Amino acid sequence: MAGGRHQAANNSGGVLRYAALAVIAIVVVVAGIVVFQVVRGSGCSSTTAVAVDVDPALAPAVQQAVAAVPAEDRGCSDFQVRARGSATTMNALLHGIDVPQLWIPESTRWVTKVNQAADVPVDIGTPSVATSPVVVAATAGAVPAARTWTDVLRTPGIRLGNPQASAVAEAPILAAAAEQQAAGTDQAAAEQAMVAAAQAQSMQLSADAQTVSDGAAEPEDILGSGEGPAVVTEQQVVQLGGGYQATVPDAGTVMMDYPLVVTARGEAKADAAERAADLAAVLASDAGREALTATGFRVDGAPLPGGAGVGGVPVLTIPDPAAAEAALKKWNVLAVPVRSLVLFDVSGSMSYVADQENSRMQLTQKAARIGESLFPDNTQLGVWAFSLSLDGPQRDYKELVPIKRLDAQTGAGTTQREAVSAAVDELGGLVGGGTGLYDTISAAYRQVQSTYDPNAVNSVIVLTDGENEDPVSLTKEQLLQQLHQEADPARPVLIITIGITEDADAEVLQEISAATGGSSYLARDPADIPQVFAQAIAQRGK
Repeated sequence: MAGGRHQAANNSGGVLRYAALAVIAIVVVVAGIVVFQVVRGSGCSSTTAVAVDVDPALAPAVQQAVAAVPAEDRGCSDFQVRARGSATTMNALLHGIDVPQLWIPESTRWVTKVNQAADVPVDIGTPSVATSPVVVAATAGAVPAARTWTDVLRTPGIRLGNPQASAVAEAPILAAAAEQQAAGTDQAAAEQAMVAAAQAQSMQLSADAQTVSDGAAEPEDILGSGEGPAVVTEQQVVQLGGGYQATVPDAGTVMMDYPLVVTARGEAKADAAERAADLAAVLASDAGREALTATGFRVDGAPLPGGAGVGGVPVLTIPDPAAAEAALKKWNVLAVPVRSLVLFDVSGSMSYVADQENSRMQLTQKAARIGESLFPDNTQLGVWAFSLSLDGPQRDYKELVPIKRLDAQTGAGTTQREAVSAAVDELGGLVGGGTGLYDTISAAYRQVQSTYDPNAVNSVIVLTDGENEDPVSLTKEQLLQQLHQEADPARPVLIITIGITEDADAEVLQEISAATGGSSYLARDPADIPQVFAQAIAQRGK
């Protein structure tokens, strides 16, 4: 009995001890929760600054959402939102200067462009934090009736903006390509359908550049001024308020998808990915969704509440991305005006006999006259000649005609077209000396870049029959380094090189053109010079 009672007593003591331990454990856990909640509820003991570049249209909504969510609910991150154009951020990423940790561009197409050109690719953290369909808009009652995007592109006076700098401006061209692919339209017919629209857009861009101080007429600004129609996003129309209408063609439209991208590099990338998840959660929260819809953006692809915007619309996809890129390049060739500085080699070798009737220079002059006749009046051209110390010691190049529109009046009472023709006629009298190639290209590139026209294809066209012969000039490596360092994808300047005969250093010319995304051509037979020059002009370096 005693033994039994003793065992019973021991069990009771064990139960009590376990109960005590359980109570202590509960107290510890509860205390831990209380402490945790106190720390979290305190607004975080500290926050971590996270630089975020956001497309200017979306930036106010992101800033509003971040401000509405307590720091403890955004991972104790201090998201420092900067409104910055997508092309500008892309340029920063490609050059490794002023790089943000996170980025929300207007379209995934910017991510594709970066990853095609960057040494270090960027990663998409969230495919889309918001959307907005691309629409055709105008003042009430003035929206054009267009069944297809090709119809939109043909609409008189339509404003698209610059496809080289805006994914919204690209969208109608990509949408038209998608429609044509879906309809089984052959390439020749598709190109023919685009020609008239592209040429009309070329004249419209040039006209806008004459009336806007910085040469860049933004479609949303034009729409806001009461003009139009214009291709913009649904969000931009909503932000303008009453008095404007928007529509999309029957087949649907392209969406701006605003991806959240991790742009930090190296060891900072993993932490930035976590911060991206925190920011995505903020934008997906009730406060975030409210901020997005309040500023005209769609959430989860749903139409805007209250009947705002264009309602439910089909989303156009591009079945063949290569065909889409080809359509964009073709559009740039046809629609975007040319602005070019043409450099003519006048070194002594240009006097060499080319055929029974002409020297190399005479054939080059003939090519230039043919090329000049191919340019419409809205083309901007300038002319330099170069050899060695042509315009004083260590200045191998000489400006003969500054860059202006061909229909512009010059101080001599003639047009720019006539001034260019006269300069070409003078080239023969300048022939002599060696070839100062690298310094000339360097100076010309900077000249075109410093006077950049955002509504044109800006380029330097070089015609030469030799190689660099200036012993005190930049080296090839220094020139290529300069071109890489000073390149701005948001303001591209192409160098188009044309080698005259096998004497030209074709390999070097190719390297120089490739450094800027331009093209290189070689007229092996002097008789081919006019044909090659015309080909280079037609392609516009693309």
